[in-house]
Amino acid sequence: MSSHHIVRDDQEPAVLIDKVDESLFSILFSLLEWSPIVIASEQTYEKLLSLDVKIDVIFYQNDKDTIHQNMERQNEFFELVHYHENLLETVLQWLAKQKHFALNFITDTLDGVSQKLLKEQVYINTLVVFADGFKYILNRKSPYEKWIPKGVELVVDSAIQDAENTALLEERRYKVINDGVIKVYHNDQLVIGEKMNVPYDRK
Repeated sequence: MSSHHIVRDDQEPAVLIDKVDESLFSILFSLLEWSPIVIASEQTYEKLLSLDVKIDVIFYQNDKDTIHQNMERQNEFFELVHYHENLLETVLQWLAKQKHFALNFITDTLDGVSQKLLKEQVYINTLVVFADGFKYILNRKSPYEKWIPKGVELVVDSAIQDAENTALLEERRYKVINDGVIKVYHNDQLVIGEKMNVPYDRK
């Protein structure tokens, strides 16, 4: 199928959903409010259908015919894209071909292989990953600056030069000392995660 039917003019970040459960519903539906391109994996498309989420693209490895049959419920255009091994890598390449350069990714864990891939790829400018209870951001320009409340835990994927307004908890894990701006100095290539949905430390 031709993919030009699903390209959006407003370039809201596409949403790739490789995990969906109740703990992630609030994140998912807040992202969907902006009518992005919705990309499902073979593992999540049926759950998304049950939630009445309109799916634009499904990346699959097997059971193409079964997916087609199940997707008849949607009764709207969608595209099927096959991938061999790495879902995230294939999606990033597909988005680049669509000239779409922003992605929100919902998954269960962000492993070292995926973090390395995010840093090395050059297709996507804006990348946010929701995984492990953290919101991860790819930051290419040092320092990374953001206002964050006191007590929020941060995790970085590699050694950094300095981190203002933070205390080191253990290797690559930090805690925000005071309400305010943090600054993380790095070598212009960093994946940084901010713990979500935790009670802030007001002591």
